[in-house]
Amino acid sequence: MDRSHDIEKANVAALYEASHAGCESTLNSLMQRDALILNKISLTSFTDTPLHIAVLHGHLEFTTALLRRKPNLTGRKDLQGRTTLHLASAEGHAEIVRELLQANTDVCLARDAVGRIPLHLAMMRGHIEVIEKLLNSKPNSFLEDFDGASVSHLCVKYNCLDALKLLVESADDDRYSLNSKDNDGNSILHLAVMLRQTENCTGKAIFSDISPNEYELFLSFNTTSLVEALSVVLLVTMQLIAVTFLLSTFFLAVDLVTSDTVKEKPMITWILFTLSGIWLVLLVIAVVVLIYRQLVWMEGFSLGFILSLPFAVFVLLVCNGILQ
Repeated sequence: MDRSHDIEKANVAALYEASHAGCESTLNSLMQRDALILNKISLTSFTDTPLHIAVLHGHLEFTTALLRRKPNLTGRKDLQGRTTLHLASAEGHAEIVRELLQANTDVCLARDAVGRIPLHLAMMRGHIEVIEKLLNSKPNSFLEDFDGASVSHLCVKYNCLDALKLLVESADDDRYSLNSKDNDGNSILHLAVMLRQTENCTGKAIFSDISPNEYELFLSFNTTSLVEALSVVLLVTMQLIAVTFLLSTFFLAVDLVTSDTVKEKPMITWILFTLSGIWLVLLVIAVVVLIYRQLVWMEGFSLGFILSLPFAVFVLLVCNGILQ
């Protein structure tokens, strides 16, 4: 009994070694010795199946041989909840993805421990050929969100714009217009501007790190989205103007303090200091919220700055008139 158990353990260990090496001849030899060896994997302490290991190493022939003998291995998950299709999609093994999909298309919608399907991983890595195979096999898989973000949001977030272009061209769904929102209220264009991945309609780069591929992609989008992108840029510009007024007010107050005017008109000095202090607090809050809540909140604070501009101009003009 013990000897039989030891032989069985040795065969399973040899199977895992063959998976690492991609040695199909060893697999055939082991199957001849024990036709049920693949069924006994679940009795071991291993969370990764030989198929997981072979897929991760990109052993196409070994993977195909395993799938012929036990296709339901495609549904098994590792300790992180990943199927073999998750691994193949993340690594960009397009031919292995094809073999796995032929064995089982349902794993396209399987989620790992953090909620990602294989398409999400392929999108994050920008594996275009894998994305095409996944979408062809399960067209509705692009409807699956991850952590409140659509597949198209993930493309922009991970700078996979070729994948986004493929998705936009192939998907007939309103959720994948550039105005669709994620859980934080960011549209795809919001996210693109925040990550500095858009241009204006003349082709002149708004941000310094623009690329030609990004220009071609965003030119293909609708006019409403283009206007939305430009409006965000306008808000950022107006925010910079507001900061300029903040600095002007502050330095004017400092100038008053260092002159005799502060003794004659202390109220004006305190008004200027108070106004500049309020703007400074708003600026700090805007930066902090921008970091944690992303672009949609920055718009709100930009509007706050803009609405305060007329008041700032009025105060500066009044102060200037009094000082004259």
